[in-house]
Amino acid sequence: MKRRNKWVIILLIAAVAFFLVVRGIMKGRQAANEAATEVFSEVPATRQRLAVIIDTAGTINPAGSIEIVSPLNGKIKKLLVEAGAPVAKGQVVAKIDAYDAEQLVNKARNDLKIAESKLRAAKLEASQAPAKADMQVDRAKSTLASAQLKHDQLIAGPTKEAVAQIESALKQAQLSLDSAQTEYERMARLYDAQAVTKQQLDSALNKYESAKESYKSSQAKLDDLQAPPSAEELAAAEHSLAQAQIDLQIAEENAQASDQNDALLQVEIAYKDAQNAYQSAERDLQATEIKAPIAGLVTQVAIKEGAYVTDKTVMMAIADTSGLIVEASVDEYDIVKMEPGLQCRVIIEPLGNAVFPAELVFAGAVGSAQGGVVLYPVKVALLNPAMDVKIGMNADIEIIVAEQSNALCIPNAALENRGGQSVVRLLEADGKLSFREVTIGLQTDAMTEIIDGLQEGEKVAVPGATRIPGQRNPAGMFQMGVGGGQQGGRMRP
Repeated sequence: MKRRNKWVIILLIAAVAFFLVVRGIMKGRQAANEAATEVFSEVPATRQRLAVIIDTAGTINPAGSIEIVSPLNGKIKKLLVEAGAPVAKGQVVAKIDAYDAEQLVNKARNDLKIAESKLRAAKLEASQAPAKADMQVDRAKSTLASAQLKHDQLIAGPTKEAVAQIESALKQAQLSLDSAQTEYERMARLYDAQAVTKQQLDSALNKYESAKESYKSSQAKLDDLQAPPSAEELAAAEHSLAQAQIDLQIAEENAQASDQNDALLQVEIAYKDAQNAYQSAERDLQATEIKAPIAGLVTQVAIKEGAYVTDKTVMMAIADTSGLIVEASVDEYDIVKMEPGLQCRVIIEPLGNAVFPAELVFAGAVGSAQGGVVLYPVKVALLNPAMDVKIGMNADIEIIVAEQSNALCIPNAALENRGGQSVVRLLEADGKLSFREVTIGLQTDAMTEIIDGLQEGEKVAVPGATRIPGQRNPAGMFQMGVGGGQQGGRMRP
């Protein structure tokens, strides 16, 4: 009897324990289901502008710059602009002293007049060729007679009159030398006493040296005159005589067949050369007025008034402000998305965050490591820059690498990936969630374009915060539990 009661008690205790365990499990599952309940919101698919934008910042620079190089040598007479000044195309920005250029123009003008005169004479001579040929024959005969006379005099030796004339010239040269030497020595003493300038001393020295040369020349002439003719002199005289005979023969032949066309052609060539020289001198004179080759902004002035320049001196630089660019850089992940022609927006904070349309005109192909990041240069051209946009300003850039003006979009949070396929969840009429495959297009950090699988206005389920047990559902939201065969968890963009 006692043994039976013992077993009854044991069975009762076991039953109570089993009941308590089952009850605890049920309560735990209920609490877990309630705690894991996820709240979703329904968001309609809408059409909107969708753009993938890369942000960067840079500095505004001119689209180009031109250096003005001096076209000739000279002294800067007038500098008419300074760095930072705007200039118009053709505006005079500096003047070079034009004195030398004016002298060259005057000389070239005179040379041209002489060439014109020679051309008229050559044309006249061409019309008078027969008479000219006869004159050349007479001249050749005269030259031959002179050569014959010199040859004969060389053989006979100098005359007394010639020797006396040279000796007189030598005496005069000696007097001039003595006078110049005395004057130079006097000026040297005065210079040592600081009574005259170095320039005056140099002038006296030059006169002294010139007098010495004149004396040496006169002495050499006397020596040459008194010396017997050398073999070379005899040979030269004989050569001159023979050449004069040949020239006479040629002149007589030309008189028989006179042709002045070649001579006229040479004069015409000389006239053309004189014309070109005059035009070149005129250009050099005009070039003394340095003009801006383009309209823009003077960014550098490398000369000063009174300074000397050569024909290779860089005088100043002018920035072409008809086009402005922003130079910036992007990292290696962004550069692969870029190509020239992409639309951009430039925002300039100092101008009240003014926005200017722009275009990507350069995407660099060679990067450089900076702080562990590889950066590539890019250039963005402002399409319609305002006058108050200044070179050197900082600017923010938005580079639009992809854009859809009327894309059907949903939040990224509404997308899931199931087996490699993009899907969205929709709330059916019975309150259950269903999955639908979609084809996606352009994606930004927040939104995704739906190319196929959804219609405009259809609502997709976007997971929100997990509901706190006992909390009422906010408007526009619904809840689904993890249990009961429903799919739960956050959807991945």
